[in-house]
Amino acid sequence: MVHVDGSSNRHGSGAWLILEEPNGIAQIQSLHFDFKATCNQAEYEALLAGLTLAKEVGAQRVWC
Repeated sequence: MVHVDGSSNRHGSGAWLILEEPNGIAQIQSLHFDFKATCNQAEYEALLAGLTLAKEVGAQRVWC
């Protein structure tokens, strides 16, 4: 399961993601973007990062 949330304000934009495995182990990542982004764009970037992380750990199915 991939959980994401993004945010943006006058100080910058970023997001966090949680990759939760079926056995309950979770990986948590915090992201800071070096470009201006809206809240929606930050969430899309977090989703892409989450899918990339899921692929790297060998996930066969992903729920968002």
